[in-house]
Amino acid sequence: MDIAPVPILREAQLLLKEKKERDRTKLFAAEGFKVIKDMTFRGHLPKYVVLADRTAKDPQKKELLDRFEASRVPVYVTSNKDFELLSEMKTSQGILAVIPKSEKAVDVVRSAGKSIAVLCDGIQDPGNFGAMIRTSAAFGADIVLRCGDTADKYNPKVIRGSSGTMLDIAVLDYNDELASCLKDAGYKLLAASAAGEQASDLRKIRIIPEKVIIAFGSEGRGISERVLAMADGHFHIPIDPVVESLNVTAAAAITLFTFTSMEQR
Repeated sequence: MDIAPVPILREAQLLLKEKKERDRTKLFAAEGFKVIKDMTFRGHLPKYVVLADRTAKDPQKKELLDRFEASRVPVYVTSNKDFELLSEMKTSQGILAVIPKSEKAVDVVRSAGKSIAVLCDGIQDPGNFGAMIRTSAAFGADIVLRCGDTADKYNPKVIRGSSGTMLDIAVLDYNDELASCLKDAGYKLLAASAAGEQASDLRKIRIIPEKVIIAFGSEGRGISERVLAMADGHFHIPIDPVVESLNVTAAAAITLFTFTSMEQR
């Protein structure tokens, strides 16, 4: 392990803070022991790692550090104080990894067979968006669609919220070109809506399209008019009327659990 040079620390800090820097370099920075370990052991090797001095001496981190050494990943050490200045976390864990972006090809939407995509429309809170990605991956969705002012998938809070699964599932920007491509590939869009005459009770749905997009909006604003206008159907999750709404991640988990147990045709 070498002492971290100033340019390395400066680059890592910019990648944590600036989307334009992540876009320019095709790199991103991730913090936290578990998320970095999860990504590394799933084959997403960092370009380099920065450790606080206390972490470099922690025997509980030996397995991960041995993996970096075996994979020839450069590991740099900085003082505890300098790492705290670098970190975006309230209580840092003394480890940061700079990792190449992994962008799934749009061709994934043209794959044959059954497919579930999750559309996140205006999910601005990065923790919520990260959890949506993790939930989608957990229930076997193939694609996450990022729409409107939804958070950047490489935002540090999105990375932690997704536990790094944003590298394992296709997260695509839902623009007009992609919307047309999905429609041509046979995808049908079902929108999560408030209870009403046009929204089917989730419990009463028995069959879903072979290729389906399930759209969710933010708790405050719901799904945008643009996405609602493209919907082929609407559904709602029945809840006690004393509760106004569910957290969007809870709604996605309930819906995906329900839909993945159904027949798709």
